[in-house]
Amino acid sequence: MIGGECPCVGYNSESSAVLGSVKRLTGYKIAGDDGDIGRIRDFYFDDDTWTVRYVVADTGKWIPDRGVVISPDKIGQPDHNRQALPVTLSRKRIEQGPIIPQGLPISRSDESKLSKHFGWISYWPNAKEKPPSAVPIPVKSGNGNGCETDGFQLRSAHGMIGYALEARDGQVGSVADLLMETADWGVCYIVVDVQNWMEGEQLLLAPHWLNSVCWKTGQCRVGASRCQVENSPRHESSVRICREYEICLCEYYNRLRSQRS
Repeated sequence: MIGGECPCVGYNSESSAVLGSVKRLTGYKIAGDDGDIGRIRDFYFDDDTWTVRYVVADTGKWIPDRGVVISPDKIGQPDHNRQALPVTLSRKRIEQGPIIPQGLPISRSDESKLSKHFGWISYWPNAKEKPPSAVPIPVKSGNGNGCETDGFQLRSAHGMIGYALEARDGQVGSVADLLMETADWGVCYIVVDVQNWMEGEQLLLAPHWLNSVCWKTGQCRVGASRCQVENSPRHESSVRICREYEICLCEYYNRLRSQRS
């Protein structure tokens, strides 16, 4: 739906909230208690709450044959000067972890093993009960016309980059990045490169402002016209997001919602 509650994360002096860019953080070192574990390769978020559930590690030749994911429970704040993400895990603990396949999907059974081994909190409903099996659903596929709506799935943040943003009367642009609030690792904004805008000008959309996301076809749909989207407040990619911009953005989309109701 268009409009609704504003994320209003803000970067003002009274707020400690910080936004992390998926593109910027990719490649950062993952710094464990006793040495580097690897580098950030991706982020997996659930498509219900749009909360990051795992940071995906590229461990290189150290652990080449299985997936290594780390829950935000064990993650600190990114150190941009060192280009590092601190985690409260040791290399030995990682090495002794459950063997899980690389990539998506991750079965709930494997997630339960990870949670038990590393001692992080299970996030899915009824986590104490026997976990259901995950159903493989492609993150990005050109086949099929349906959109998945039953239950939630883990999605790749990098897999979403390149998705088309579709207005009511045609495509407006494409997803260029995702911004996460690094205090709770929720996805706050989808960054969109709009076709008719100047280079460096971007559109920010909160996930709950979208009407739907079709994961099979790689499309985000918004209940506004192309003209309405193109007239929304623009964000300069080189400028830090401020509270005033967020409020202006939210008010604009709330006005669009009021006009449609």
